[in-house]
Amino acid sequence: MAAAPIPDHLLQQAVDTLAACEGNISRAADALGLPRPTLQHRLKAADRSGIKAGMPTPPRPEAPVIVVQLPEPRSRDVEMESLRKQLREAQAGAAIHEWAKAIIQQADTQAQERAPAPWLREHVSTPTAAGIPTLLLSDLHWGEVVRSGELGFDNYYDMPEAQRRLQNVTHKAAVLLRDHVVGDYPGIVLCLGGDLVSGSIHDELQQTNDGTVLQQMLDLFEHLQTTIKFLADEFGRVHLPCVTGNHGRSNQKWQAKRRGHLSYEWLLYQFLQRAFACDERVTWQIPDGPDTDFDLLGTRYRLTHGDTFRTGGDGIIGPLGPITRGTLKRGRMAAAMNQPFDHLLMGHWHTLIWGTNLIVNGSLKGFDEFAMSLSVTPEKPAQALWLTSEQHGRTIQMPVYS
Repeated sequence: MAAAPIPDHLLQQAVDTLAACEGNISRAADALGLPRPTLQHRLKAADRSGIKAGMPTPPRPEAPVIVVQLPEPRSRDVEMESLRKQLREAQAGAAIHEWAKAIIQQADTQAQERAPAPWLREHVSTPTAAGIPTLLLSDLHWGEVVRSGELGFDNYYDMPEAQRRLQNVTHKAAVLLRDHVVGDYPGIVLCLGGDLVSGSIHDELQQTNDGTVLQQMLDLFEHLQTTIKFLADEFGRVHLPCVTGNHGRSNQKWQAKRRGHLSYEWLLYQFLQRAFACDERVTWQIPDGPDTDFDLLGTRYRLTHGDTFRTGGDGIIGPLGPITRGTLKRGRMAAAMNQPFDHLLMGHWHTLIWGTNLIVNGSLKGFDEFAMSLSVTPEKPAQALWLTSEQHGRTIQMPVYS
C-alpha cells in the first residue's frame, strides 16, 4: 500500500529550515526534532514537487466540518423498531468483522507455519564468519514523559528524545559490529521484546503521556520502519521475532487469554510485516501468545517480555529473585512440552543482565519516577547486543548505550 503524501506545508517547512541552517542537514533535523532520514525523505519529496526555500507556506489542510443532526422526538414503537434495526446492523457488522479477522489470522498462521529463514541455521565454514548478531529492542516506552525536575537527576524522556535514542542505538549497534568486531555476518536478528509504547494502563500515564496510544503507535511505526530498513541495508537480511508487553495492551486489567489480539503492539507488528511484504530481506515471527522461539546456528532462544514473571525481588538482589525463579519454571515447562531452549530473552525489568542462560534487557527511557519511588539504582539507557556462533553458541555480548 502506497504511503500517504506528505502535506505541502511540511515540505516547505523542511526546505526553509535547511536553508536557515545553511544546508546542514543534521542541524536542520535537530531543529525540527526529526530523524535525519525523515528530513531527507521530505527534502526529496519537496524537490520532486518543485518546492523551494522562501516560497509562501501552503495553508494547512482544514479538518472537515461534521454536522450532527439531532433526532426528532419519536414514539415508543418507532424508537423500539429503530433500536431493533441498529441491533441487526451491529450483529451483521460483527459477523463481517469476525470473518475478516479469521481470514487475517489464517494468513498469519500460515506465515508462522512456514520454515524459518534458512540463513539462521545455515552452516558457515568461512574463516571470516563471526556468527549472527542479535539486537534486542524492548521497553522503549514510546510516548512516555520523564521530567528531570521531578527526579532531581539528569534524565529526561519524551517522544523526540525517544526518536533520538532509537536512532543512536541502531547506528551504534552497526558501528560496534562493523568496526569493533572483525568478521562477516549473514544478516542480523532484531528482537522486538514488548513495551514498545507507553500505553495507557495507568492513570498517571494517561495524564502525562506525549499523545494517545494511537499517536504513539503511528510515530513509532514510522521510526521502526526506518530502523528495519537501515539494518537490512547494513547487514543484508533482518529476522524479527516479536512479542507483546504489558504496557501495549488495550485492556486495563492484565489477562492471559487472547494476549496478542488485545495488544496494540501485536497490531503494530502486523502493520510492519505488511509494510515490508515486498522486501524479501525481512522475515518475521509474530506469535499470538507471550513467547516465540528461534534457532541460531543450533543455539535455541526463547523470547518473552517478562511480565508473566511474578514480582518478589528486594532491595539487595533486585529483580534477580523473580527472574531466576521464573527462568527455572519456564525451562521446566518448555522441556515438558518438548520445546526446550538454551537461552531465555526478556525485557520488562529495565535492568541489563547477562546471565548464563538468559539475557534481561535494559530500557530506552532509563531512570524514571517509578524507579525512584522504589529506590532503584539508576542505570544508563541501554539495549542488548550479542553474537551467536556455530561453534560456541552465545559469545560476544555488548551493551549499546543510547
